[in-house]
Amino acid sequence: MLEISEYINLNGVKQYILATGNENGPLMLFLHGGPGVSQSGFIRKYQSKLEEDFLVVNWDQRGAGKSNTKIFSKDELKINNIVNDASVKAWGAGATIGLGDSGLKVDGDFIQTRGKNNLGHEHANLWTAGLNYGEVDLNRPGSFTLGVHYVRADAGAYLLGNSALDMTDQLEYGWDNGTGVKFWTAKAGVAVQKNVELDAYYNFGAKTYDSQAENPANAWGVELNYAF
Repeated sequence: MLEISEYINLNGVKQYILATGNENGPLMLFLHGGPGVSQSGFIRKYQSKLEEDFLVVNWDQRGAGKSNTKIFSKDELKINNIVNDASVKAWGAGATIGLGDSGLKVDGDFIQTRGKNNLGHEHANLWTAGLNYGEVDLNRPGSFTLGVHYVRADAGAYLLGNSALDMTDQLEYGWDNGTGVKFWTAKAGVAVQKNVELDAYYNFGAKTYDSQAENPANAWGVELNYAF
């Protein structure tokens, strides 16, 4: 079961998405009504069955829910803008390769968002490469995983789906400061009991590029997740 909560760049506007469900299933994009009425707060009640077969993406459209940010202008809330937001194109590829019976896995992702944005780029690329050991099985308390990855993200690049690491802090910094950012991230996870997973990550060694922005600070986070 995959769960991603982050902001992405759609036509130069910072907008929130929440992706939950089967990472190997077809992607289902939920379009809420409005404008101004987000439905992402109701997912636990209405879409649990869909998540068994689909990766369900709830998108808070510009001006709605968590996309109603302080820098958002009401003049931008036009039907044509919302339609164009939904037309932003992205493509990507990912791979995971097991190294025999060692328990080690090499993985990587590449995502390209295509189209002009307010940062002046035609396209924005993001790629990751890393090494993982072990795997968390929520039916086996004590099972664990450790991993380290290198990440490079152009200004305005956001990963729309990745189960390997949490990069939100550095990507947010890149967005807010109009800069590319590259950094290392380490992550650990363990099944503390059946259906309960404890995860922690640490992002470090970050440097900016293609701008004069200062390097972002190190960041860390801890999560406790329960599978219903």
